[in-house]
Amino acid sequence: MTFNIIGIDPSTTHIGVSILTIDEYSLKIVNIVTEHIFIKEYAIPNEHNNALIYKMRVLQDRIEEILRKYRPMAVAIEQPFINMRFRPTAVIPLARALQVLENNLYMYNPYMLIARPSPGEVKNALGAKGGTGKEPVLEAILSSKEITKYISPNDITDHEIDATGVAYYLYNTILQNPLLILDSL
Repeated sequence: MTFNIIGIDPSTTHIGVSILTIDEYSLKIVNIVTEHIFIKEYAIPNEHNNALIYKMRVLQDRIEEILRKYRPMAVAIEQPFINMRFRPTAVIPLARALQVLENNLYMYNPYMLIARPSPGEVKNALGAKGGTGKEPVLEAILSSKEITKYISPNDITDHEIDATGVAYYLYNTILQNPLLILDSL
């Protein structure tokens, strides 16, 4: 028997999702699947709709699809980093996207474990060394045989790579305390 955990790298345009399938008895990873949600691909604003509202509806629909398809026991959503000097207008749309994600997760299973790791916690879980940005996460994933056994970082987007790191953070958290997911069973 297996169960799934999901890691999400949130954004208002590109959302990375990584699904780790875990063997229930050994708690070993037995598969990793990633998905990339590119919201602009679906959002076609016109004079009759608000692009942000439409994008959030698309996000809600896609997350619902993923939850129904993979039926996770636990989910981790990385806390976003926003550089206020360069992107102050990103705060409200990103807050709305996080609210949509959290609402969908609650509606799916109000008892499910939801972790909210910081980018630093994700890097620590992967054993990433140094620096800021996405490079340390990519390097840590490339050096992990446990992860590259199931996915090739060359075949997935930066957002899926980050989501895999977020899911791996949750996996390590569950390994340290398997009782965390009991409420989700």
